[in-house]
Amino acid sequence: MIECASLCGEWGFPLNITDMRHFGKSFLDSQGHNVRVFMENMPGKDWMYSLFERHKGEIIQRLAANIKRTRAEVSRGTIIQYFNNLRTTLTDVDPNNIYNYDETNLQDDPERKIMLFKRGTKYPTHVCNFTKSATSLLMCGSASGTLLPPYIIHSAEKMWVQWT
Repeated sequence: MIECASLCGEWGFPLNITDMRHFGKSFLDSQGHNVRVFMENMPGKDWMYSLFERHKGEIIQRLAANIKRTRAEVSRGTIIQYFNNLRTTLTDVDPNNIYNYDETNLQDDPERKIMLFKRGTKYPTHVCNFTKSATSLLMCGSASGTLLPPYIIHSAEKMWVQWT
């Protein structure tokens, strides 16, 4: 069960406590086992927490960030090709002329849930095809160290004084 939960998390489709309980029930039913202390052969939350305690070196509950499927599909090969092209493109370019920016989002997302992931997972994500509203924060700087003021994007009809 722990191995399967870890694998699902790596694939971007992590399980939660309820999923694991159903997984346990399905396994017990398929094996013909009936555990009398489990109501309708469904492991309880306490049993699940003790399972996690026994395997705390392997699995952990974390808050998952939702990302769209298209963003999750970038392959390692695509990233390697990008950096090879970048190295070729930037040869002999003055660092004052090289700028990069990064974006992060402050999401209004009440649907974030605590899911199960392999211990040590750096970016726990849950692939889904919907997102909520977000405020984008962009930072830009040059290779020589010059930073531009942050840029904030919020989708709204009015700019409220409290936001600024």
